[in-house]
Amino acid sequence: MYTDRAAISRQALGYPYGGVFNENSDQIPSVDAGGWGANGPIYFNPGGFDPILFATKWQVSAQDNLTKVWGLHTVKAGAYYEYVSNAQPNSANSNGFIVQNNWQANATGNSFADLLMGNLGNYSESSMNRVNDMHYNLGEGYIQDSWKVKPRLTLDLGLRMSYLGPWTDNKGLGMAAWDQSKYASELAQGTVYPGISYTAKDPSAALSGVDGSWFYVTPRFGFAWDTKGTGETVVRGGIGMYRYHEPQSIYSGLLGLGQGQRSYSADNVTLRGVEGLGGGALPGAGNAIEVNDDKQPLGYTWSLTLNQKLPYSMNVELGYVGSKNKYLLNEGIANINAVPLGAMTNDPGGNSQNYRPLSAYGDLNVFRHNVYTDYHALQALLSRQRGNFNYTASYTFSKVLGIRTSQNGQSWGSEYIVNPADFYYGIQGSDRTHVASVAFSWLLKEFKDNKTLDLFLGGWQIAGVGSYVSGPPLQVSGNSINFGMGGTNAAGVEINGRNIAGSPNMTAFPVLTCDPSTDIPSGYMFNTSCFAAPSVGQNGNYIWPYIKGNAYKNLDMSLFKNFSIGSKGQKIQLRIAGYNVLNHPTWYPDTAQNLTLHYTNGVMDSANFGKINEDNKFGRRIVQLALRFTF
Repeated sequence: MYTDRAAISRQALGYPYGGVFNENSDQIPSVDAGGWGANGPIYFNPGGFDPILFATKWQVSAQDNLTKVWGLHTVKAGAYYEYVSNAQPNSANSNGFIVQNNWQANATGNSFADLLMGNLGNYSESSMNRVNDMHYNLGEGYIQDSWKVKPRLTLDLGLRMSYLGPWTDNKGLGMAAWDQSKYASELAQGTVYPGISYTAKDPSAALSGVDGSWFYVTPRFGFAWDTKGTGETVVRGGIGMYRYHEPQSIYSGLLGLGQGQRSYSADNVTLRGVEGLGGGALPGAGNAIEVNDDKQPLGYTWSLTLNQKLPYSMNVELGYVGSKNKYLLNEGIANINAVPLGAMTNDPGGNSQNYRPLSAYGDLNVFRHNVYTDYHALQALLSRQRGNFNYTASYTFSKVLGIRTSQNGQSWGSEYIVNPADFYYGIQGSDRTHVASVAFSWLLKEFKDNKTLDLFLGGWQIAGVGSYVSGPPLQVSGNSINFGMGGTNAAGVEINGRNIAGSPNMTAFPVLTCDPSTDIPSGYMFNTSCFAAPSVGQNGNYIWPYIKGNAYKNLDMSLFKNFSIGSKGQKIQLRIAGYNVLNHPTWYPDTAQNLTLHYTNGVMDSANFGKINEDNKFGRRIVQLALRFTF
């Protein structure tokens, strides 16, 4: 938060440049001097105070439910309505955004020196931010029947009908939609933003960009079967379809073209070199949704569980749970105008605009709902909820796979220049292979025949919670999908997407010569010898074997007892609680030291790459004493 605007004022500081569009709010550009592995400071305020910072949000909802029992049927029905609106300024970089890196073509090797000389690794800027004002309507109704078919068998049948109205512009300008079939003809006619429609440009275009029915029917089915009729062995299962309305997400960005907002982004430029470019024929850039994409996310879930009573008041539950989500957005991989792979292999220093498939545009994100994920899990639960000693222990073995986008981890490139199933399908950032927990409570016996012994030893209660969670997948949960790889390969060629993949819109990846999750040396997270520098035209591996970060382990415990005092039920409770009682701090890799890969002439010179960073630990034992008086 900036408390002194004069300290970031172009006028007060004598900053000589107005930028690409010269529509900023007098704030100097944001700077990330540590971008892409350069390890410098950052100050960031996208849009500055342009025009002002505010958000006006409304949510109006109404619902009603009805339950009726007819013999062996328990029927529930209900309806729900929701209206949501949001008006707030866009947060594009109208003040400009500088990202430095110490391996760029015009770099000195010192990011701060490059900044002083105006040499930029990447510079992006937009014209003045506009206010995004939009809303949606949602209406749903459901009916559900729980049918006791037999004393040992119950069926649950349900049906939900939903109208999930799209996000819609309130100002009559409309959201941008991309229609490939119109591009060539509109380009020849000199139409503004050829191939893109919005209401202000084409009154017949929907204010939501896409016209659809938005009505969905989703059935659900479940059952419970008491196999013996004694309640000791019960099998449960179910399957269902689920729809949900998307959050604001990409939709505010679809208003930019209709509002006349423009944007610019380029690598290896200077501050002086980009000055005033917005006054000329700058290629258009922005966001649109595919004109025929009228989908909303769809989820399928299914499960099968066996519940068995055991001796000593124990209960065990074993189950399989699965889900599949379809029609998710292609966020992070949506650039339809990315330079194709290999296009600039023989001209890596050339103007990328000359190699784009759509000459009227720079980067153009065309969003569509074509991404999917899958989840599969085996779950086990053992519990005892009776007597002085109670416990619950659970364990989940799972895997989350799917198309990688910015919604679920790191993303790169564009799905329009590669096959998503080959390049983007893999472990998701949310995957945790093993998750285990145990909770217990033990009430010690009372010594009723010995008041002194009972005072000190009897009636105490010990409780605890222990947790274990597998480490995250490092490739998709870290700061960079390729470990920030940079430097030069064996041929002395700078390692970047232009030189290695022939496209500035593709990331350069290391070549894996073996499985880095095997033969891991002591003190390392993975086998670093498996990583090699790529060569020109031979990019490395996009999807890696599963290499994990550090697991989370914790144990909390408490000891307490109630002491009765007086004759009117007064009590004093003495409690001693310990958090992380084993004093087991969790280490985390330092991205700059341990997860940044660098080569000089093909030789890895990242001294601490892959090492476990024992000096970067968090967490400590905390002991809390409490005394409570109840009267």
